[in-house]
Amino acid sequence: MLDTEAADLARQHIQRDYGSLADLPEEFADTIANIYYRFYLEYMSSNEKPNALPQSIREGSDLFKDMTSYLKKSSRDLTFIEGGPELIESIRRLRDEKQIDEFEILVEVMLDHLKFGIDEAMNKRGIRRMIERLFKRRKVREIAGLATTLGLGNECRVNLLLVLSPIANVNFGHSSNPCMDQSTLKALCS
Repeated sequence: MLDTEAADLARQHIQRDYGSLADLPEEFADTIANIYYRFYLEYMSSNEKPNALPQSIREGSDLFKDMTSYLKKSSRDLTFIEGGPELIESIRRLRDEKQIDEFEILVEVMLDHLKFGIDEAMNKRGIRRMIERLFKRRKVREIAGLATTLGLGNECRVNLLLVLSPIANVNFGHSSNPCMDQSTLKALCS
């Protein structure tokens, strides 16, 4: 069950920094939503119990390993929260300029880094990241569909897919077709 206060704070922060996430691939939008939700969940629990260990460390069996893992993940999340708006703006610009291959590669690398915790993902070949992803997949702790649950625009994607895909050959989430630009998507969703 979602913590409603953390969810509200995450939604507000994302809307302020990014607007709607409907123009981004769903898995990427969910990862962004999970980063902000985790941040506010930890922030609120640290305010309630300032000297307590984070829940992910308390529940683990190996204190040192769990602490190291927590610090790495937190560092990755905080770095994204600080630099994410500029990065997402660049990613959207690639898509809008019809540089779809670069857009898809950058989204995949960002997912490998942020969601799967692949260190130095940008410096690794796709096949290497794919193999690492297989091993790290079971360690991923994300709430599936969180962007939609928070009302960040992905609910519109489903409606657009059903309405437009036969007409305009729009195919969200697949690498063969580009996503719509943000202004077209906003116009169709309003």
